Amino acid sequence: MVSEHQRKVLNPGDFLVVDPDCASGWLDRPDGVSDLLVWIWRTGPRCWDLTVGPGKYRQWTIGARLRRELENFHAQCREEVERPDELTNLAIKQLHLAIDITVARLVRHKTQPPEPSVRMELALRWMAQNLMEHNLTSALCEYLQISPTTLTRMFQRQHGESPFVHHQRLKVEKARELLKTDQLSVSEVASALGFKHPNDFRRAFRRFAGKNPRPVSRVISR
Repeated sequence: MVSEHQRKVLNPGDFLVVDPDCASGWLDRPDGVSDLLVWIWRTGPRCWDLTVGPGKYRQWTIGARLRRELENFHAQCREEVERPDELTNLAIKQLHLAIDITVARLVRHKTQPPEPSVRMELALRWMAQNLMEHNLTSALCEYLQISPTTLTRMFQRQHGESPFVHHQRLKVEKARELLKTDQLSVSEVASALGFKHPNDFRRAFRRFAGKNPRPVSRVISR
């Protein structure tokens, strides 16, 4: 999802409610085509659990069962729009409310915090898929629905380092892979991983790899 200030990588099963004033759009993943179900409503959610502030959005992850329910709702909405009659307006309102209730119940169920091991697994997967994220702490806390203090304590307990340091470590691991396989320059790799300046990338690389970054030289046979 591309918004005014960031690009956010979404995972299969992510569900978002986006306020109309949140300027946003969508791009396919580099390695394939994204399949999105989209509703654009005249009115916002009727359930308080799903409401968003002006210019904001909220995100949840849903399971396979709920995804199938939403796919069914989406098919019904399309049918109503493609074959309208005198009851279509009422049917659309009913479907809108049914979607709100279905997702709101999931959101309320998710208010119970997951086990620490599950939360850490989610955090690590999110980090690996959002290497370019600049506002790491706030974005990850929003995703996990925890405080910055809880996030830091969780990483210190299980990895002995801060979330920021662990994120930098993952970036360097990815950088070593890119420098070996993609024939990119150091500056291009730095940019691809969200470093604002190549020197920031070089410092991080030296810290975790113990040497300066450089592309692997290749010999071209004639």
